Amino acid sequence: REGKIAIDDFRGEKPVLVGLYRGLHCPFCRRHIAILSQLTPALNAKGIESLTVVNTPVERARLYLRYHPMLGLAASDPERTSH
Repeated sequence: REGKIAIDDFRGEKPVLVGLYRGLHCPFCRRHIAILSQLTPALNAKGIESLTVVNTPVERARLYLRYHPMLGLAASDPERTSH
């Protein structure tokens, strides 16, 4: 989905597993993001939402996710306000 994501959107609804990553330039981060994506269906079955936050500019993140789609929510935070 497009737009802003806030943790408050989930308050009282469901638990959220938030993954904070340095960016999509980091090979370790990309590997962890892929693993989290694989775990997302199992998390969702338990009522847990997953949210991946990367320090990558939005357009770069969109390009990466076009070629490497993932399950769960993803957010770009190049200013590192969430970190």
